[in-house]
Amino acid sequence: MQHTLQLSMDVVPQVAKRKHHVLVLLRNAQGKFVLGSKTLYPDQIYRMVGGGIEEGEAAPPAAARELFEETGLELSPNELKPLSTITAEIEERSTGQHYTFVTELFLADVGTQQLHPSDDIQALQELTTEQLQDLIRRYSQLPREIDHDKGFAWYDYGQLYGAIHQIALDELHHVQ
Repeated sequence: MQHTLQLSMDVVPQVAKRKHHVLVLLRNAQGKFVLGSKTLYPDQIYRMVGGGIEEGEAAPPAAARELFEETGLELSPNELKPLSTITAEIEERSTGQHYTFVTELFLADVGTQQLHPSDDIQALQELTTEQLQDLIRRYSQLPREIDHDKGFAWYDYGQLYGAIHQIALDELHHVQ
């Protein structure tokens, strides 16, 4: 399924200037979702594991690589279920620039396999569907002021990732 987001941000976070990345929604045997946490994130904010697509790399191998780098879990690209391609068209109000940021979204059922945070992930958090919905609400409540250490407002980051996480939840019924 294809989705398009139209967003307007004061300052586009650096991650959204990458142009193209992959995210993997991890689901364990208990039906909980496993998301990553980074020390740079605000308190109680998590994100699906993933990252940038390298030059010449296709999305499924990139997702499998990122999954291994961030959790130690080795899955082949064909074990990842495509959920959506999300194109965010982002206007940066402070500069008038336009950015197109594409997210390739996958689902991985990890069963009871042990996951270990690594690379730039400091911790992994298991969330029920209700807790994931609460996280999506928290994304929209992040501070609107520019974080001078990061150079962007967490609210703008939350607009993007809240929408992406909501689409992930919405698309699950297509792969059941």
